[in-house]
Amino acid sequence: MTMLLSAKTSVIVAVDLQGRLLPAIDNGSNVLAQAQRLLRMAALLDVPRISTVHRPEKLGPTEAMVRSLVTHEVEKTTFNACHAELLDALPSAADDVVIFGCEAHVCLLQTAMGVLMSGRRVWVVEEACGSRHASDKATAMARLRQAGAQIISVEMAGFEWMHDSLDPRFREFQALVKAV
Repeated sequence: MTMLLSAKTSVIVAVDLQGRLLPAIDNGSNVLAQAQRLLRMAALLDVPRISTVHRPEKLGPTEAMVRSLVTHEVEKTTFNACHAELLDALPSAADDVVIFGCEAHVCLLQTAMGVLMSGRRVWVVEEACGSRHASDKATAMARLRQAGAQIISVEMAGFEWMHDSLDPRFREFQALVKAV
């Protein structure tokens, strides 16, 4: 298994960061802030960005800032987005799926498991994941780790993608790191 991320082989999957769902999520405002920070880093470093939206007629659309930062959206009714069109939407060069969102123990977990079963590597950004109950999120993280997903932070992903402080985008990247 690759032990470090590369921007060239990664894709972002933001799961169900929807307006009507986020207020019910434990520490939802921080989950959203971390998700947005990671999406901005990914955009700066040309990492493709996909979001999923679960039954938007019931749970509302993807949060506006998240939606403005993604390049493709997959609408779904199944909890596992792989049963919708997610796997078809992933770039063929993207062996590393960096995933985060809500709810960690339902749609995020099932989607991450589906991606693992497809043969791709999964990297779950813990601080950008949420559930209504903290215990459900903790259980999901433990189960995902046991299944072979790497549990990482926003900055782990960003610095691995950045790779070199001599990159001309580093100053802009550093501003995103400090924007906590």
